[in-house]
Order: sequence, then C-alpha cells, then structure tokens
Amino acid sequence: MGDDSDDDNVVDDVVADEDGAYHCYESSPSSVAQGMAKMLCAPLAIFSRQRRRPNEPTEVDLVGEVQGKTCIVVDDIADTADTLCQAADKLKARGASAVLGAVVHGILSDPACESIMASQLETVFV
Repeated sequence: MGDDSDDDNVVDDVVADEDGAYHCYESSPSSVAQGMAKMLCAPLAIFSRQRRRPNEPTEVDLVGEVQGKTCIVVDDIADTADTLCQAADKLKARGASAVLGAVVHGILSDPACESIMASQLETVFV
C-alpha cells in the first residue's frame, strides 16, 4: 500500500498524536499495517473477516480500541466503496471520533461517490 508524499503529510498531521489510530480493513496485510502504525506512532486496530460456517457470508470483527480516536481505513481497491462505508459505520458505532479513508486504486463505480457522501467517512484519499 502506498500514498503520494503529499498525502503522507496530511495523514501524519491527522493521526500522529496520542489519540490517533491507524486501521487496516484486510487482516492479511497486518504486517504492513503494523509497520505503518509504528511509523505514525499510532495504535493499531484491524478488521478481521471470518466465515463461521460454510456457504454463509463472512462476518467482520473489529480487534482494537477506537473510542475517541481518529481512524484511517486503508483499502487496496475501492470499486463500489462498500467496504470503506461499512468499516466507517462500524468504527463510528464503536466510538471513533472521525473516520478517514485511504484507497490505493479508486475505481469508484456508481454508486460509490453517493455511498461515500452518505457514509460516516469525512474524507477519502485516493
């Protein structure tokens, strides 16, 4: 995952304080998320997807404390932006003070923009 250098400065200003939290939606790149959290001097929370029973949809669990924190959800590809919007809803429901999105590849097919505008996301960086 990567950002332009200009975006890095914005992200540092938002989350490099003691109330910040860096979040990674996928559990598989957790080592990347750990490295970024360490670089930003911010705690880490991870969404973990699990299929509890065969032929049923996956369930998403949040591991980590987000109460009162500014959260950044990082996703590799945003097509419909459902992942970002659902993550933002879950984070706000758990008490996050703000939720930002960072997307590496922003495809943003309809109705992605409308979904983002109606969601709990304050800003999305592509």
